[in-house]
Parts: sequence; structure tokens; C-alpha cells
Amino acid sequence: MGAEILILVILATSALCLAIEKQVAWWIHINGICLTILVALFLSAIGVIPHHHFLYDFFSTRTTPMAIAMLLLSLNIREIAYLPRFFLWIYGAGICGSVLGAIIAAMVGSMDLGLDAAKLAAQLGASYIGGGENAVAMKVILAIPNELFVGSFAVDNVLTSLWMFMAIMYAGSRFSLVDTSSDRKTADPAPNILEIVFIGFLALLVVQVATWLTATVGMLHRYLYISGVAVAIGQISFVQRHVRFAYPLGVILFIPFFFSIGAMSDFASLAQLPWAALYMPMVIVIVHGTVMLTCGHYFKIPRHYVAVASQSLIGGPSTAVAVAQAKNWRSGIPIAIIAGILGYAIANFCGMGIYHIARFMITLWGYHGHPQSIS
Repeated sequence: MGAEILILVILATSALCLAIEKQVAWWIHINGICLTILVALFLSAIGVIPHHHFLYDFFSTRTTPMAIAMLLLSLNIREIAYLPRFFLWIYGAGICGSVLGAIIAAMVGSMDLGLDAAKLAAQLGASYIGGGENAVAMKVILAIPNELFVGSFAVDNVLTSLWMFMAIMYAGSRFSLVDTSSDRKTADPAPNILEIVFIGFLALLVVQVATWLTATVGMLHRYLYISGVAVAIGQISFVQRHVRFAYPLGVILFIPFFFSIGAMSDFASLAQLPWAALYMPMVIVIVHGTVMLTCGHYFKIPRHYVAVASQSLIGGPSTAVAVAQAKNWRSGIPIAIIAGILGYAIANFCGMGIYHIARFMITLWGYHGHPQSIS
């Protein structure tokens, strides 16, 4: 298949899946990215699109690093100071819950995967602190196979949807969240060509600086340097005024990569996935939820803050905003966005921390049986 035809298929599939997500989001949450992966997997399985193509490699090695940089350029650390202190406390508790859940999941999953359970725990832990984009970073850094990534990513998205509904129910059980302080609506200015070009320039600059640091300093993976450099550059006042649309542009750049992951996956291998790909995400979410609910109750933190903080970690800024909107809590929308993007910034580092701790704990504890390798 020619590159032009394949790009046409990618764009058409992505647009259709995102349109489906938009149309049904109000009554059932369907993640457009996950749907894109599944459609690409189906098209590859029936032979409509190739299983391997040079464009897939291009999206993995060229556009993905720039997409990560764009997502993090939009984080303004100064905005964190405006978040309520008790929100930061429960947000921190949620991070600890996700990390603890990932380590426990790795210990349990080592019965099926051995030491390689630490890789999957890192992917899922990063996803439940940041988002799917952080899971992609863990996939690249730890060389997690496509089939395992797709299978666990699908379970991840189902749990995210279920958790969003639970968060909405929990937030609305005792509190009236109607916020009349911001009835006046203001329209965001449309992006202009100069800003788009400037964001592209900054993202490429971040990638080049991170590549140079990897070659000269070493120690960390390039994606970790990308995360740090993007956040640092994003704090410059001049940059902050011109990267308002960096986040949506980053999401757009990620879509072809997710399509590629689905296309390159082997449907037969997906059917033979170890059970760990199913129960490890559940373990993490259960531990995270237990920590959040316990801390929220003990410290008497309002439920809507607990719900938004939890969803910003489990599902990212988009689903956290959906929770705030569902309760008509308008002032909670910027809180959800800030918390979600902050999760993107720290999740890669947390994921690598989970990997090393989990690997050490599994080695110390010792796994039994005949683990299936995912390397």
C-alpha cells in the first residue's frame, strides 16, 4: 500500500473514531484513541492495511517525541500554587495510591510474567498518574511488545470509563456543585499559523536538546529528558503566551502512533495474552481507589475534589473535566486541567521508579512457577 493511501486511511479512521466518541460521550464513554487502535487492529487482521510499513516506524520514532514535548509545554507550574491545598494533599495521596497499586500488581503479576511484570506495572502506573501518552513512553523505554500494550491498554480504557462513572456518582452523593461565580462565558481565541509554527519549533528544539543530553550526559532515557526539558522551557513567560494550543496539537500527533500500534499487533497473539494483562490494571485501580477514599474520608476532603483528583490521575485531564462538567462545577474545570497536565509531567519519572522498585521487590521476594516472558 502506498504511503498516501495509508495516510488517507489513518486520517479517515481517526476522524471517524473521534466523531463516534464525541457523539456518544454524553451517555456512554468510548475512548476515541482506544477505538482507533482496535479498528486498526481489525483492518490489519483482514488485510486491508499492511502489518508493517515504514510510516509506522516514522510515527514511533519521529512524531511521538514531539507529541510528548507539546503536551508538556502547556504546563505552567505557577498555576499549581492556585490549587486548594487540600486538593494537592488528596492529589498526592492518589499518586501514592497508583504507585503502591502498581508495585502490588507487579508482585501479583510476577506469577505469570516473572520479572517482566515490572514492565507492565510501569506502563500501567504511568497511565494511572498521567495518561495513555505516558504509557506509550514506558512502552518505548522498556520495549514492551505491541500485543501486550494493546491488550492492557484496552483494559485500561474500560477501567477508566468505569472509574469516571463511579467518580461522578461519588461526587454527587452529598454535594451541590452548581457554581454561579462564572456564568459569563468567554471564547478562547482561535489558533493562528504563527503559534502553530512556533509550537512545532519548540517541540523539535526540546527533542534535539534531549537527544544531545542523552548522548553527552546519559543516565536517563531520552523520553525522560524530553519531559524535563519541555516543562522547563514551558515556564518561560514568552513561551507561555504562545503555547496555548500545544496540548491539542500533541494529542493530534499521537493519533497516528496509536493507529500504528494497532496495525502492527498480531490478533492471534492478543488471544494468547497472559491473565496478568487483565488483572494487573484492576489491582492498581482498586488500590488507588482505596487510598483515595480512605484519605478523603479521614481528612474530611469534599467529595467533588476527591473525585476530580482521582479522575485526573486515572483518566487524565479530559475525563477529569468530564467529571466536573457532569456536576456543573465550572470552577473545577481549570483544576482538572492543571492536575491532569501535571500528571503528564511526572508520570514518566514515576513509571521508571515503579519499574525499578517493582523489579527489586520481585527479585527479593522471588517469583514461582513458569513465567511467560514479554521481552
